[in-house]
Amino acid sequence: MRASIIFSALAATASAAPLALRYAWAPLPGTKATCGDREKYMSLVIGPENAQSILKHSCAAFMPPCAYPAENNLDPNTVCTAVDTYPLDGPKNVTLPVLVESGGHKLSKWGVNFFVVPKTQEGGIPVQWTAEDCEGYINELVSQTDPNGCMIPGTGPGAGNLTVGAPTDGTTNSLTGTIVGAKFVEK
Repeated sequence: MRASIIFSALAATASAAPLALRYAWAPLPGTKATCGDREKYMSLVIGPENAQSILKHSCAAFMPPCAYPAENNLDPNTVCTAVDTYPLDGPKNVTLPVLVESGGHKLSKWGVNFFVVPKTQEGGIPVQWTAEDCEGYINELVSQTDPNGCMIPGTGPGAGNLTVGAPTDGTTNSLTGTIVGAKFVEK
């Protein structure tokens, strides 16, 4: 009897484990970074914005309010549809008060403009994406080193962008060719 219970538990665990891994977000193959200004960099440890808040705040600006109800201060009585894929109907950008540094010195007159530019689709069909896509690509940009992102080792994320790659399994994805990026701007 005990052997049967143990075997059943092991079988259930083994069959459930691949399901958990199957849904982990990853950038599309071939996603490539183009990094720019390497004299300035973001400090995401101290300052008004940190690594988690830039994901939430930029994506809340890029996506419909229901994708980020808390960040958009939606009324609790607001009815949102139960969807997780949203259209990206044109270029979007937001400037956040991220602490910008150069050579270890704070640059108080600078901020970071996060942006997304969807690739034009045939027939005017909008690009589709999820909150996980938005946060995932921005996270790749600020946490991975070149050629996968624009993190400058030993300092912090620099400016640049990611061009979203394409599936390699013969399918298509409307995000292919979309650009997600960050640039330093004077306030």
